[in-house]
Amino acid sequence: MIFFYNALLKFLGKNNISTLGSEICKVFAELLDAEEAALFLKEKDGYKIKSASNLRKKKVQSIRLSLKSPFIQQLKKVKKSILYKSQGDFSLEEFKVLYLKHTLSRLAVNYVIPFKDRGSFLGFLVLGKIKAGAFSNKDGFDQDKLDLSEHLARASVFCLVQAMLKERIASIQDKLIEDRQIKEFLWQFFEQAVVFIDYQTGKIIALNQKAKELFKIEFFNPVNKNFDNLIDRHPQEMFSDFLRCYKDAKILRRSFRKDLFSNQTIYLKGQAFILNIKFVRGIIRKRIGDLVVVKRGA
Repeated sequence: MIFFYNALLKFLGKNNISTLGSEICKVFAELLDAEEAALFLKEKDGYKIKSASNLRKKKVQSIRLSLKSPFIQQLKKVKKSILYKSQGDFSLEEFKVLYLKHTLSRLAVNYVIPFKDRGSFLGFLVLGKIKAGAFSNKDGFDQDKLDLSEHLARASVFCLVQAMLKERIASIQDKLIEDRQIKEFLWQFFEQAVVFIDYQTGKIIALNQKAKELFKIEFFNPVNKNFDNLIDRHPQEMFSDFLRCYKDAKILRRSFRKDLFSNQTIYLKGQAFILNIKFVRGIIRKRIGDLVVVKRGA
């Protein structure tokens, strides 16, 4: 069991899928005396080799199984933790055809270890080219090693799920940071005034400093307030005049999805403004509205 705990510590010490996958390949190859190992994991367009041991780079890059591959569908149905070629798992007629006629026939395969988590099929590990004299008993198996392999398979699934979760969280965080940086840059340095008005609530969701300066907003904050309430509470403000024009145009528009203004000139307190308004829909379906860009007219 010392081997198991050492292997588990190695797995838990890896911070990403790639390094964890490499360690999984090495540990299982060492345990089962295999010269080749390849870890296939699910991606958007199929199951690809994420990590490998002693495989040529060209082979690693070229092998891919589709999400609907019959081989994958068969592995999903298999109840065993490990499939052994020498035990006859690959000689089952329905499995033998899939094994020989699909991509994995390019690899030397002695073991296939499916990785499943609560009904989700994460991928599988392939081990091949078993070293001569690897097993000593008459059946060609070292039962202790095979039992240990099953324990390691379950540990591998746990570690892979955790690593995938960490990578997904890191990816989301990176995307949020990137989006915020882009937004802050545009919001700060965009030369024109920008206002976003939510369709469902009629609230001013955001406006930049340029908009505040252009509409001379000094003594109140319009953000997160309904434009009807703003008009009622600040009837003499230039921003309220703008909201009245917006409201009238919105009522006249046949479809809210059509552009409200396209280089449209309006006059507020004797000053000309040119408006362009684009209807936008966010990832969250309720977040829909008008992105208004305003600049001074001639």
